[in-house]
Amino acid sequence: MRAHQAKLPVSRLCQVLGVSKSGYYAWRAREPSARARADEALGEQIKGIHEASRGTFGVPRVHAELAAQGTHVGRKRIARLMRNQELRGVCTLECELLLRDRFATMTEAKMKIFSFIEGWYNPRRRHSGIEYHSPVEHEKLYALAAK
Repeated sequence: MRAHQAKLPVSRLCQVLGVSKSGYYAWRAREPSARARADEALGEQIKGIHEASRGTFGVPRVHAELAAQGTHVGRKRIARLMRNQELRGVCTLECELLLRDRFATMTEAKMKIFSFIEGWYNPRRRHSGIEYHSPVEHEKLYALAAK
């Protein structure tokens, strides 16, 4: 309704929507619900995970990261909150590194790729093929299971 208030009076908008004017103003003055406050906090947590992933994690990986941190929520809720913040994930080395950066020399490219693989991809990036664990984490779990 706020978007249309400049063009139409509130009383007309309320009439079209079938709500009372006093009910609309009471709703507008009300504090956000517990769910809305929880969504806001979760949205901040999701944004932090997305930023820490260099903007690469989509819904499945954010879901796995939240679960690893002890926050258990549904994928659809995560998808909705990511959509509301216009957060999207990319999933390949080419997308994650090579298309984002330009390299002046071959040595610089090699150093960035090495840093990406050893500093991010292997130790922290969650892979769908190994149950959303990082390769380092997966190797540790495998070693523990073999004992």
